[in-house]
Amino acid sequence: MRRLPPPSRCAVGDVRLKATNTSDGPLAQRLAELRTLALLKQSPKIVPLAQALVQDADPVADPALALEARYLLGGAQLDMGDQVAAEHTLEETYWSAVRAGLDDLAARAALDRTSATAGGPAVEATLTWARHAEAAVLRAGGDPQLLGKLEGILAQVEQARGDFAAARAHFERALELFTRAGAAAQGDLGSVHANYAGALRRAGDERAAQEHHEQALALFEEHWGSDHPNTHSVRLNLATLLAAHGEEARAGLAGPGPRRARAGARRRPPVARGRVGHLGGLEYAHGRYGAARAAFARAYQLALTTYGPADERTLPPLFNLGNTAHASGDLAAARHFFEQVLAARIALRGPEHPELVRCWTALASVAIDQRRFDAARESLDRALTVQQAAFGPQHIETAWIRVRQAELAEATGVLEEARERYLEAVAIARASTDAERPETGLILHALALLERSMRLDADAHRDAEAALAILSRFHDAHEPRLAELRQWLAELPPPPAATNTPPPR
Repeated sequence: MRRLPPPSRCAVGDVRLKATNTSDGPLAQRLAELRTLALLKQSPKIVPLAQALVQDADPVADPALALEARYLLGGAQLDMGDQVAAEHTLEETYWSAVRAGLDDLAARAALDRTSATAGGPAVEATLTWARHAEAAVLRAGGDPQLLGKLEGILAQVEQARGDFAAARAHFERALELFTRAGAAAQGDLGSVHANYAGALRRAGDERAAQEHHEQALALFEEHWGSDHPNTHSVRLNLATLLAAHGEEARAGLAGPGPRRARAGARRRPPVARGRVGHLGGLEYAHGRYGAARAAFARAYQLALTTYGPADERTLPPLFNLGNTAHASGDLAAARHFFEQVLAARIALRGPEHPELVRCWTALASVAIDQRRFDAARESLDRALTVQQAAFGPQHIETAWIRVRQAELAEATGVLEEARERYLEAVAIARASTDAERPETGLILHALALLERSMRLDADAHRDAEAALAILSRFHDAHEPRLAELRQWLAELPPPPAATNTPPPR
């Protein structure tokens, strides 16, 4: 088997690995190789090598070496998605390190054990391990880098509970601690920026999310290098966000090429799942629903194999399967997929968690198309209650609930109510996001279409013009819609100087 060069000849970005002492024995050299592999995120290679080193090491003569090998094994198991084995390995490492007086290693093992369940429903057990981790870090001297890791993990716990204000506070504290820790914490600082960006995007603050993604990418490229899996992941997320803002040229530069993505997919199964999911998203965005459905089905099978059916990470590709089935007109399949996701998320998070909102809204949209209007109304009422309790009335998801309520009112012939809901949705979209994003244009287009059917020509003309101005930035994705809007504006009489209804704000 080809072995890695010694750490003194390896580099990860600008981070040079320290050489072991030339007098170190073969076991120490093997441990140094494991450290190198861990920095390079080569988890599939770490597992067998670490298991062998744990067997060969003498826990009495050199407990630090044996326990660090076990710690690296637990981290690799966690990275590979072997949750049960990782938890067992890290717990065993922690308690053994405590007994041996190895506080720094105990702290790292406790932190990794805490992170293993930070995004899951076992909140109390996770917080127990967070307390173990904090105590061990303080015993080891209160390293700001380790305390920063703990704050980042606690942010994930609060996200899982749906408390985004508390999560934001932990993210800010983590950024402060990693900045204080200096160059040694550069990779961790990038990770917090990336995770914070994801939380901000879910909370509707996409411009702030973009800034944190960009900072994460810069830090990862400097620390890990351009070809590291962490760098690829951030680059993909940033590309998706830039594309949503119409910055397609920058998105193309941020995103990896297909060859690189495929090579990474073969190398690491959990990353493969994410990249297949991204490919599905690209196919979906271009209206290739058959190809998107196939990509999401592959991503779901990979997630199912890696994480199992009861894991939160298995649900996004299943939800996307529902979206593609709905877009292609397979309403029965869409309902089935969405109901599966809803049931799983209720089991994981409880009935009041904000992650349920999109499930309820998606089910309502399908129910409207199936003319199950009572079911649609019930789903939308439930979505609105949960959404406003979590985020208040001025959030982009609230706008989309209002859009679905407008569609329901329109489908049942209550046109004035439908128009009122669309106007509310436009106002929320403009207050909660950049008005130049396509969501605002899409809602305005739907509003203009309704107003035209109601013979409110002046209002329809005004709102169609506003929709065209916004959506023109996204002409590649919305060309048929733009043609329709231009045709309307040619057919509609020009509006008078003033109309009875002020423009939506």
